[in-house]
Amino acid sequence: MLNFHIVMAFYREYLHETIKQDIKNMDVYWHPVCEPHEIKYFEKDTEPFIQPIVSEIKNHYMVGYEKLNKFIELATIIDDHYYGFLGDDDMYAPGFISKIMKFINAKIIIFSASRGDNSPAPTDAAYQWPAIPLYLHKLNDIHVANIDLCQMIVRGDILKQTRFQEASSCDDGQYAENLRKKWPDDILILPEIGVFKSFYEKGRYNTDINTHRIR
Repeated sequence: MLNFHIVMAFYREYLHETIKQDIKNMDVYWHPVCEPHEIKYFEKDTEPFIQPIVSEIKNHYMVGYEKLNKFIELATIIDDHYYGFLGDDDMYAPGFISKIMKFINAKIIIFSASRGDNSPAPTDAAYQWPAIPLYLHKLNDIHVANIDLCQMIVRGDILKQTRFQEASSCDDGQYAENLRKKWPDDILILPEIGVFKSFYEKGRYNTDINTHRIR
């Protein structure tokens, strides 16, 4: 098993099996963070790579960020392991995790994201993302409105020292800005696309995960 953990604020129960199938061959750990009423979706899962975290949530305005904070507070975080944040409709590009695990000296890894081929009207999503990639090339590119949660991987010893603010929909950008300000010399920026944001959103991608090409 790679020393890599996917941390996911989980609530789209209808994607449970799809996500599980896409992650299980990555050779990583998957930590879906659930409220007590959501853990039922994982009760039949016996695979060791699935390691849910369960906690009551108080702030249902920005439940995703609170779930990520609950993971940081409750999980056993290993200093030299790596932790990536995915929304429960995002997915890493094929082979990307194995590739970035070669950069074992970097404490923070930032990379670009695809946002698909189309921008469908939202269904269960809170916002309508434009189908424009988020490219990152330098430290100054890391700022609010130019980076998504799914574009960050943080080593455990850094992760333990961080928290999300849980105040607004921009907290992922603010989290990234804090990483840039506190640990600028520990950030490795990989401009290539490493993740497909909102990959499971109906109508956003015209091809499957193995054949998607960036425009």
